[in-house]
Amino acid sequence: MNGQKPNNAALDAFDKGEEYLFEFDLHGLTQEEIHISLNGGALYLTGVRTSLSHGGSGLRTECPSGAFVQRLVLPPDSRVNEIQAKFQDGVLQVHVPRKAPTDESDTPVIVHSGEPKYEHTLS
Repeated sequence: MNGQKPNNAALDAFDKGEEYLFEFDLHGLTQEEIHISLNGGALYLTGVRTSLSHGGSGLRTECPSGAFVQRLVLPPDSRVNEIQAKFQDGVLQVHVPRKAPTDESDTPVIVHSGEPKYEHTLS
């Protein structure tokens, strides 16, 4: 990419116990300009940022522009069928509920007793 940073949205991720919260900074975009989808345990965020033109020559431009695709692999305990998203004031919040933890110490172990049975056939 010629030394340029990828054109992704800034991301903050939080573990809130019962859910994961992912916040994407999408300033300057509208809800209609972004697309969010799930595929193979990953969240995809795509969109296009247009650069603002105010006339004259730009003295300093730090805001990225152009198409972007951002892939976020979700943790294995995510309940992907219950994900909810909210877009407000240029911030996309994605709430990903977590599965209840399993206590593996309470998993029963089946113990077979008795002698193994053998079959013997004459050839």
